[in-house]
Amino acid sequence: VVFGQHLLKGFVAGGGGAGLMVVEGLIYMKLNVGARNKTMFQAISSSAWGLKPVYAFMSDASNCGGYKRTPWVVLTAVVATTAYMTLITEHRALGGALVCLCFFFGNVQLSWTDLMIEATYTEKMRVNAPFSADMVSFVWSGVGLFGLVGIFVAGPGIDWFGPIALLAGAIPFSALIIYPAVRGWLTETRIPPEQRGRSTLDGLRQQWHYFTITVLLTVCVVTTMLSGIMQVDAASQAFISVTLSAITGTAAMALLPASIWKPMLFMFLSNAMGFSTAGFVDNFYLDSATPEESARTGYPVCEDCPHFSA
Repeated sequence: VVFGQHLLKGFVAGGGGAGLMVVEGLIYMKLNVGARNKTMFQAISSSAWGLKPVYAFMSDASNCGGYKRTPWVVLTAVVATTAYMTLITEHRALGGALVCLCFFFGNVQLSWTDLMIEATYTEKMRVNAPFSADMVSFVWSGVGLFGLVGIFVAGPGIDWFGPIALLAGAIPFSALIIYPAVRGWLTETRIPPEQRGRSTLDGLRQQWHYFTITVLLTVCVVTTMLSGIMQVDAASQAFISVTLSAITGTAAMALLPASIWKPMLFMFLSNAMGFSTAGFVDNFYLDSATPEESARTGYPVCEDCPHFSA
């Protein structure tokens, strides 16, 4: 919990969308990515959090050496650490689309590790129900506290060292989760060798409807991500998103119990009707007033912005 929730989800991600990860938008600005594409790239990279049902099914339906959760925690840590190192050393050569992909892999680690640890302490709470409230308080108070620390570090850190150098601070925490994972702190029960293949196939047969929805969700996210990275025009992106959402929503209503698809529909509608200003707010506040300032800060010129960066 301390390594995965407090340090990784709290300090690095600020609870999911802040902490050290706020540098993403600033890196796009330094690469002169426009506000529209910046908004799109940030939405794509954060879509990793929407793939939690996929992670859950993949974890339940597979195992490595008899373990279902630990291998995914280790694998995503390696991938995310590699992505951060690539960003730090090659961000200008990568361009906006590949930078977005690197942040996507970073968010995959954050969300997948979050899910694996949530599953672990939820099991503990079922066994020791009287301590459930204490566990929830410990987890989320730590996430909130370390999230605040991450925010307080991010602001001065960006001013003093810049967003790229600050992102380097995420690498130790991204890699550190490997230690408790390989030490067995997830307290998984190892599946006996004779049951490993059978348990996977049985899970697929028994939960085929969940598997179908998982595949559709994966197709939706990957297709939307690729259309954004390939910079498909806005009208086509809207058509793709609406069509895939309608197909997945209809399938969920047909295949899943109402106790599951109704909350899914509520969350979808609440997010779809939201209006995100994240893409252009950074530009509005931080764009440079003159070409000289732009050369110094790396942010593009915007004559009508308030120029708080000055």
